[in-house]
Amino acid sequence: MISIADAGAASGLLDTAMQIGGALGLTTLIALTSESSGGLGGTEQAPADGYGQAFPPIALLMVIVAVLAVALPARQDGSPISSSPADEVADGQHVD
Repeated sequence: MISIADAGAASGLLDTAMQIGGALGLTTLIALTSESSGGLGGTEQAPADGYGQAFPPIALLMVIVAVLAVALPARQDGSPISSSPADEVADGQHVD
């Protein structure tokens, strides 16, 4: 459980993790596409071929993430996830 006093730091950490995850995902997509298309010296059709070869591994990764998200255990306290931390603060609860 995260106290209200630490909610700002937790939010910053979550935002940073999301930014880094997006950057790593884009880097991986570019690397797969570039490798498949023969790098900078390829033909005009090469980028399209590279994207075609990069999408199946990315789709597989998305399926794995979806399965893991469904398989995660439910919250221990059984409470529903609120729509925003402000709702919990208004109710006098701690932010999870």
